[in-house]
Amino acid sequence: MFRNCRTCREGHRKCDRARPVCRTCWKNGFHCKGYDRDGQMVFVNVDSSTIESSSKIILSEALSRVANVSSSWTSHSQHPAENLHRNSLNSLELTKLDFRNHVMCLWDHFNIGHSCSSDAWAPSFTTLINRNRFLDLALIALSSLRLSQTTRDKQARIMSLTAYGESLRLFRSCCENGQITRNPHLIATLATASLVYTMFEAMHHTPSTIFSSGVMFQNRHLQGAILFMQLCGPQTFAARDDHLVFKKLREMVILDSFCACQKSFLAEPHWMNEPWLNAPKTTRDRLFDIAALLTGPVAYALAHNRASVGAGASEDMSESLETLEASLDSWYASWHRNLLDEISATVLQFQHDPGSIDIAFDANRSELDAVFLQVEYWSLRLLLQLCSICGAKGNLHSCPASSDYNGITSFINGCNELARKLKQGLRQPVYGQKIVRGEGITEGQCRSLLPAWALMTYDRHCERYASCEGHPGGKLASDAFARN
Repeated sequence: MFRNCRTCREGHRKCDRARPVCRTCWKNGFHCKGYDRDGQMVFVNVDSSTIESSSKIILSEALSRVANVSSSWTSHSQHPAENLHRNSLNSLELTKLDFRNHVMCLWDHFNIGHSCSSDAWAPSFTTLINRNRFLDLALIALSSLRLSQTTRDKQARIMSLTAYGESLRLFRSCCENGQITRNPHLIATLATASLVYTMFEAMHHTPSTIFSSGVMFQNRHLQGAILFMQLCGPQTFAARDDHLVFKKLREMVILDSFCACQKSFLAEPHWMNEPWLNAPKTTRDRLFDIAALLTGPVAYALAHNRASVGAGASEDMSESLETLEASLDSWYASWHRNLLDEISATVLQFQHDPGSIDIAFDANRSELDAVFLQVEYWSLRLLLQLCSICGAKGNLHSCPASSDYNGITSFINGCNELARKLKQGLRQPVYGQKIVRGEGITEGQCRSLLPAWALMTYDRHCERYASCEGHPGGKLASDAFARN
């Protein structure tokens, strides 16, 4: 439960514990000094002995007894925000204020342990609370799952799973409503909830198992998010709240496209521009523009069935790779030019020897931003180099001819150096790669997914060349990779 606010504790007054300012202070004309940010003091009613009012039924119990109310979802003729708010979790036996405080505090606890950089995705979900019942329950499920993992609280885990199941039930009920196709804002909310479900499943894994588990390849929730994104269109994500969520969705969809060896629809011009009609692109936004465009060459290089690429693709691929390389160089020069002097020094040291400094989760935010971007830049550069090795006439599943070896030696050496730096960079404490029994997927673990996949691709590439026994070109290339 919440403790009293600082002002009421100092004055030994009874506090109503309302957030963000208690009503006791407001009514008596006192300045409310707020509440202690203690991660253990989270408002989770999982013990009936702590309930002060009969109206505050424990959430897990209330969820299990939710009446099967008919869903009155928004029609296309109604204002979406008003109606979605009205339909948020009214079936729970908590007052609207109590419930909002409950969710806000759970999500705040999630943010404290998850978010560290200026590009963190979790804070953007705060504005979505009370938008829709299934989304609120999804946020409860995700945040209370993290709470159960950090505190080893079985009751919090039960609440998490209960909220997850109820959220899915309401989600399916909403999807069965034929009116959703007429409401792009509701479709965007469905996409957002699908992303939260994806993160919920990912939290049961560590970075080392997240790809092998299938969470990032043909995940049903992520595929649903992709379908909903395409259904509502890019302009829907120009609205501020949806735009912030879109940025995280885009990151996950691009990674899914890499895993599936498919060119992403996010590489289309309207998806590259329309979501930013009301907001300028950040440095990371521009980097992921390049990542979206790179999904095409990576799909060509890694695809098993090259017949699907189409005629003339080989010639176009060389031009595409040259354009992407120039874009990546331009992005890097612009980013490095605008770094603060003290951050620039850190980046230069990190570039030279990624293992020479330790970047922890509580480091300077600007330093974290710089390290995250540097590692993501190396990841895209490595993928670009691997695509260049395959060239316009081959793919990463074939062995090079002897005559091609000299032409790819420089690319191979570049790949080896990038892979070495990536491996060292991912050993930074902020990425959480050494966590065996995870405490919920952190931002660092989220940011490790792209570089981890780039390294997996590099390792598979090395193995394919090493398997070319008796093939002179394959033997030479294998020796070059083996020198890494």
